[in-house]
Amino acid sequence: EDVGVKAVRQLLTGGPDVPAAIRDLGRPIPAMFQEGVKFISNEEAKGILPTSPPLYDEDTLTDRSERFFASEMIRATLFEKLKKEMPYCCEVRVTEFKEPKPGDKNPMIRMKATILVERDSQKGIVVGKGGQMIKDV
Repeated sequence: EDVGVKAVRQLLTGGPDVPAAIRDLGRPIPAMFQEGVKFISNEEAKGILPTSPPLYDEDTLTDRSERFFASEMIRATLFEKLKKEMPYCCEVRVTEFKEPKPGDKNPMIRMKATILVERDSQKGIVVGKGGQMIKDV
């Protein structure tokens, strides 16, 4: 018997290898079967779930840093420009990130980033002829 099938069977039957904490939750219902499942409304859920103060300010849109978004933008540009030449196995690490100071004549974010690829042969693809691809990115 397949290991995965055996694990699911034990979970459904509450077998001896299933931790007591999980067994005590009751009989699991596979998602594909909706028999015996009572769906609750948002209002009912609010009555059941504990309330707590917000974890973030209302103005907070994400818990990710600007460096993260910068690296993702570089990565997306690489995939866009290189299409099928570049497999989706590269990483971009922002090593330096400088925001413009108030009153700067040229208010531009300056950053340095390292592009990591899986194989040495991909370095040339990313750099491009005469460094043109990396300039475009």
